[in-house]
Amino acid sequence: MHFLLYPLVLLIILLTKADSSFGANSKTIADINITASLLAGRNSPDTPTRFTDNRAWQQHREAMQKAWSKYRTSTLDPMLAWSSGENGPNLPPGGVVRYTFSGPDVLHVMRMFPRANSYVLCGLEPIGKAPRSTALEGKAAESALAEIRTILEESIRYSFFRTSDMQKELPAATYAGTLPIICLFLAADGHRIRNIEFLSLDSDGKLTSLGDHPEKANAVRIDVRCNDGKARSIHYFQTNIANGALRRSGFLTYLENLPPGPSYVKAASYLMHESYFSQIKDHLLASSSAIIQDDSGIPLRFFDRSRWKITPYGKYETPTDQFKHYHQDDLQKTFRSGARPLPFGTGYRWRKGQSNLVLATTGRRTPTRRAINAISRILSGRKTLTKEAKRSMSPSPHAFKTKPKENTTNGIPLVATLELLTSSTISNQQANKLNNAFIINEYRILAVHSGDNQYLGKRIRVARTCLFHGRRLPGNAEGSTISLKLVPLSTYPDLLSWHIEDDLPKKKAVIIHIASQNKAP
Repeated sequence: MHFLLYPLVLLIILLTKADSSFGANSKTIADINITASLLAGRNSPDTPTRFTDNRAWQQHREAMQKAWSKYRTSTLDPMLAWSSGENGPNLPPGGVVRYTFSGPDVLHVMRMFPRANSYVLCGLEPIGKAPRSTALEGKAAESALAEIRTILEESIRYSFFRTSDMQKELPAATYAGTLPIICLFLAADGHRIRNIEFLSLDSDGKLTSLGDHPEKANAVRIDVRCNDGKARSIHYFQTNIANGALRRSGFLTYLENLPPGPSYVKAASYLMHESYFSQIKDHLLASSSAIIQDDSGIPLRFFDRSRWKITPYGKYETPTDQFKHYHQDDLQKTFRSGARPLPFGTGYRWRKGQSNLVLATTGRRTPTRRAINAISRILSGRKTLTKEAKRSMSPSPHAFKTKPKENTTNGIPLVATLELLTSSTISNQQANKLNNAFIINEYRILAVHSGDNQYLGKRIRVARTCLFHGRRLPGNAEGSTISLKLVPLSTYPDLLSWHIEDDLPKKKAVIIHIASQNKAP
């Protein structure tokens, strides 16, 4: 189809369907959510009384509620307020966040980047199995819940996991691995798991779905409906990111294929201060639009000040005794020259008033240009675009100065600028079964260049091509804008057979349209 060579993305305005079915059995997902809530000390409305009437769980709930209340008040709530104020203006919504050296610490990265679409975590800790409720029945519940409290005690108190403790405690636990802890954290924060998919990452950076079979998995994807109503995904990789192993495992190739985005580093054992972790350090510096880190992350001397703006927060004097040989004189000078307040504790200096963070920001390639380049590589097989290809795929600078030849249909504007608000998601398991597919996005109309002005400021549902000939196409970040000319979908009848993935909340039906594939007038 030659029409696919011209647009940045294909868009359709249409009726939103009900939530898509889970990749795993819906009863299984329901039980995982119930189990995660029980482990977090929460009593969800659909939890059977045989669990909540158990004395061991009631004691667990009391202990966990006290711990969560203190943790939210001292750390999580101040962290969200800080990121919304200090970090928010610098980082647009949407996109993917890299959180290396994370372990199962999903709550901190979601607080630091609350508007992101997806999060990539990694660690040496094994994945394990999805948590099921059978271990919480009868007398077995007491030991299983006690293990959970032991595993969480340090992370909740000190805001980080010790790798040595995790490697010792997790494999022997009733709920072994990082996945149960991630599910617990999500439930404690009021998020709802929609799907869990075990994955295999090969040396070429390609992910293969293993469905609900964790035996050979070295990665897992968790799709969630968050407490703000938005769909997000979390990937966790069990992998070694030291030089050599990082490339051999395929994880570096996987990261390189992701679009640029923000990164987070915390309690990273100062590994990127060493030469044998230079590959992950260089990747983060090259692929990050912004980096939030404590002093255990990338040494300050590696940030090119002509490219990076450094803003310090909190207090930095010297690392803890265990890591005192990683002291940075230039970082200490930066903090003493004027650091902004940090209203929570984090990292190895975990007490409030002793912690430090650095926000490093830099200019980013626009999502529009990034998507144009990616689509061109897939469709043409070229590594770079020719000038002619760029002109054919990019809107003319005069595209919206003249009126299109087509007339508006049922009041839908023909030429408008749209801001992306949120996106549907499609799992790898679904994608592996499809050849071509759309996902539904929600946009706000920022400007009407030609057509009916009554739609200015309104929200609309649109779809973009997420799969073409079995290959995933990158999407734009939330908050990004695009200007398009819309025509009826019937203009391109071949597209009516494409799969449309839609997991956004229901909306009233509207007329289906698509971006015109002709050159802009």
